[in-house]
Amino acid sequence: MKFKFSYFCLFILLFITCKDPYSIRVTEIIGSLVIDGQITDGPGPYLLQLGKTSGILKPPTPVTGAKIMLTDDSGHQESYKDLGKGNYQLPGLIVKGVKGGKYLLDIVLPEGSHYQSTQEVMPALQANDSAWFKVEKITVVSSEGIPVQREVVNIYMTAILPTSETPSYFRWSMDEVYRLYETCFPSPFHNCPPPCYVPLPVSSSKLQILQTTDYANKQLSNILLQSNEINSTFLSKHYFNVNQFSMSKSTYDYWKKVQQLVERTGSIFDTPPANLPGNIHNVNAPTEIVFGYFEASLQRVNHVGVARGYIQSDIFDECLFRPGFGAVYQTYCLNCLTLVGSTHTQPSWFE
Repeated sequence: MKFKFSYFCLFILLFITCKDPYSIRVTEIIGSLVIDGQITDGPGPYLLQLGKTSGILKPPTPVTGAKIMLTDDSGHQESYKDLGKGNYQLPGLIVKGVKGGKYLLDIVLPEGSHYQSTQEVMPALQANDSAWFKVEKITVVSSEGIPVQREVVNIYMTAILPTSETPSYFRWSMDEVYRLYETCFPSPFHNCPPPCYVPLPVSSSKLQILQTTDYANKQLSNILLQSNEINSTFLSKHYFNVNQFSMSKSTYDYWKKVQQLVERTGSIFDTPPANLPGNIHNVNAPTEIVFGYFEASLQRVNHVGVARGYIQSDIFDECLFRPGFGAVYQTYCLNCLTLVGSTHTQPSWFE
């Protein structure tokens, strides 16, 4: 859990598709701070990414050595640990995410620049949702102009929204984790290495963002969240984790603008395409442009597992042992830990 757009195409897309066009000023800003952080009501640790812009369509340069502190409305404070490469982790042993809690993020960079977030309030209401998969067939046209049927895995959702007179704001996104077995090298009769559990990034093209005032009957039925063509990630168990986030109004407004502007990844920690105001500011230079957002959200997760037995399509296994000399394997087939985020530790919900 990627699409890349030129800024010209981005403006055309917004002009054609947006009901309420969002006026933006695109600039190639280098050296601006980029933040992506969140605290939820789930157990810690909570993650945060920190970087600086390095140009259009380039990922931010990681910022290390920052001093980051989170404070709640009871006065409790807890520091983030620097994990390297712009990644920071809050253990969540002192400051915990609770319904109605208020949180303030404080960042001091190594050179002394001081940044703070506005105080974020964690909402109190969630939607009652459920998710499931269907293996279905679609018809596509081949490069030769011939209709061809292909098997896909579709993820659907139903949700009952809160009926409170006060508006509530929600975002649904999805991450994926699949199991990968390495090649039993040099032969299948040796002790095979343990499998890896490989995460896939969120795609913002699959984001569902809404406010309850837009739905009179307070119910969403059979919403198609994602459609995946069958590939090698379905050779073993493949999980789709449907994440529901209950957000504040300001968080909703920010994500809505992100959704309008980019359809690349589900993370705010990406190349900012425009001057998107977030909730972070430089304490000593309030007019400085800072990208990204720190949010406090309720989180609810539905784990949807797809086993190989549900899929009829043939799937080529690049890591399958092939006897004989000279067999060439992909690097990850010999060491699956080379895949980004991969681990031998099985998630507690992975069956």
